[in-house]
Amino acid sequence: TVTWDANKTLTAYFEAYTVTGDEIFSGTALTSSAYWMAYGSCSVNSVTGGVATLKFTGSVSGSDYIAFNKGYLGSKLEQGHKYRLTMEAKASVNSAALVGYIGYYKSTGADLINEDAIFWGDSLTTSYKTFTAEFTATRRDSNTSDAFIIVVAANCTVNIRSISLKEA
Repeated sequence: TVTWDANKTLTAYFEAYTVTGDEIFSGTALTSSAYWMAYGSCSVNSVTGGVATLKFTGSVSGSDYIAFNKGYLGSKLEQGHKYRLTMEAKASVNSAALVGYIGYYKSTGADLINEDAIFWGDSLTTSYKTFTAEFTATRRDSNTSDAFIIVVAANCTVNIRSISLKEA
């Protein structure tokens, strides 16, 4: 606050600041199975100690997948905005193909917020690996039917110990 009661000199100092965007969801949601939904023959084995343990059967029929934070993404992602999803995961087998979508997945295909899968054919291994993808919501804003959809083309167990979605 400056009171202008006489001639004064005012100097402003500026610092470079990087805007990283808002955290839409993060690893704190790995504390409860309420954030996870399994479909088809997949299952959520446990969510404890900050690690989600998920079971995949290797089926890629369109009805076997696991959704993270379904319902929470309503109005969080806006068309034309860019986002970064980061996930740290491992599988019980090597070379388990990972596919990840943002949107609403149904047996006839995906009604995606973005046009393509954000992870496509990235391989999970038996050691934790960090997966990062940037995408733009090109088709529409998100709604309460949307989630982060995970499909793994291997009969295996997958452990996820961190997950983050931010506006980039």
